[in-house]
Formats: sequence, C-alpha cells, structure tokens
Amino acid sequence: MLGKTVGNDLRQGVFTLPLVLALQQDDGKLAWLLSEPPYTGEQVERIIEPIGRLGGLKGARQIAGSCTRGAPRDIQARDILTRTVRKLLELEY
Repeated sequence: MLGKTVGNDLRQGVFTLPLVLALQQDDGKLAWLLSEPPYTGEQVERIIEPIGRLGGLKGARQIAGSCTRGAPRDIQARDILTRTVRKLLELEY
C-alpha cells in the first residue's frame, strides 16, 4: 500500500496503469462507466470494482516487478558507461 486513497487519480481524471490494462480486457462496460467525467464517489466505486476482476492490478504488479528486477542491471550499465566516457575525456592525444 502506498498510503494513497483508492480512486483519487480517477477523481482527478488520471487513468493509471491498472485501469488502462483493465480497459484492454473490457467488454465495453468499463469504458461506458468512464464515458461521463467528472466522477462522483459512487461512480468511482463502480469503476474500481472491475479493474481487479479484469486483471488490471495483477498486470500492473507484473510490469512493476519486471521494471524493478531490471533496474540494478540498468544502473550498473549506466555506471560503466559513465566511467568509460569520463576515461575517454581524460585521455590526452
């Protein structure tokens, strides 16, 4: 839990990754619920429910996990590249 109130992004008109992923699996009902912003508290509740059922939360967790697992490798590669460039800039010809 990130300490955020569920639905705040939606109330502000922000579509998060779980919602986008759920929309990819939607049969049209979720899209219909989203068709009339701004959303009341009751509308937000009706929109949030299918996000989990349609796999939005699970998919977002999988993507976040994949990005997190690759981060140390990416940081190491960046550090190696930075050191290499610095050495090249220090060379005297």
